[in-house]
Amino acid sequence: MTKHPLSFLMLVCGLALLSCERELEVPLPTHQPRLVANCLVRSGEVFQVFVSRSFGLNENVNESDIYLPDARVELWRDGQLEEVLQLRQGDSVTVSTSDAWTRYGYFSEHLAEPATSYQLVVTHPDFPALRQDMVMPSLPQVSGFEFIPEAGINEDGDRIQRRLASLQDPPDTANHYRLIGFYRERALDTSQTQFPSRSINTTWEPLGQPSADWTSLGYLLPDTDFDGQSVRLVFEGDFLDFLNEPDELYEPAYLAMEWQSWNEPAYRLAKEYAEHVSSYRLIDLEILFASQAPLPMYSNAEGGLGVFGGYTVRRDTLWF
Repeated sequence: MTKHPLSFLMLVCGLALLSCERELEVPLPTHQPRLVANCLVRSGEVFQVFVSRSFGLNENVNESDIYLPDARVELWRDGQLEEVLQLRQGDSVTVSTSDAWTRYGYFSEHLAEPATSYQLVVTHPDFPALRQDMVMPSLPQVSGFEFIPEAGINEDGDRIQRRLASLQDPPDTANHYRLIGFYRERALDTSQTQFPSRSINTTWEPLGQPSADWTSLGYLLPDTDFDGQSVRLVFEGDFLDFLNEPDELYEPAYLAMEWQSWNEPAYRLAKEYAEHVSSYRLIDLEILFASQAPLPMYSNAEGGLGVFGGYTVRRDTLWF
């Protein structure tokens, strides 16, 4: 009979470990709940503020208990009280004939203005008051637009397009710029094409910039290297033709651009949220066990926690 002393020893050790379970009590720090207010506003739109409180590690949290419906939220503009925001819980707003969304949070009537100082003051009977300050960026000062629809072919064989513009960056402010939009072509001969026009939506990236500036909302270019200066920006994007029709059957029609300028709080929110998502790692595919790394979150609140930020938008169209 063959003996397996090593296997027997491993079996004994395993049984010993299973029989030596101990319950450990880990002391958790006492948590003092604080008000939390978050708001990301776009120029020309109303303020929507979500008010909640912080929770300790040992608290059971239901989604329905996260937000506080009995807070007072004041919006101040340039040092003057603008209005007290109204709580909305579930009223639907129709934004098109086939689409609607449900409001939730504290809403203003005032529309956010570029180059304006704002303050949120949030009070609640159970917590110390919370204050948040931010300055909406000025509208992006861009000029000298150029568009190169045929800038080459990328490594995947897709067309590369480029947008060029001159940007005058305001001094002594931390701005972060984003470019979105779409490009439309018209068919030269509709008898030879199935579609009379085709639209190109792509992700535009500034040339020569590090990938570290990617956020959960796309590429946000910081003004670190050109604060207060005039700079020529070059954005590049690739175009994949899902229609599978020859490029020579189309010609440019127009290019719609949206330039965005984000202030530092808004940028930090987008950036750190992306890092928070990327820190979520799947450890074991067999048991689908996930682990989430701790991530300190930015806050520009006094007396509480949260992010209050905004961005401004300028739209331009190039016709060909």
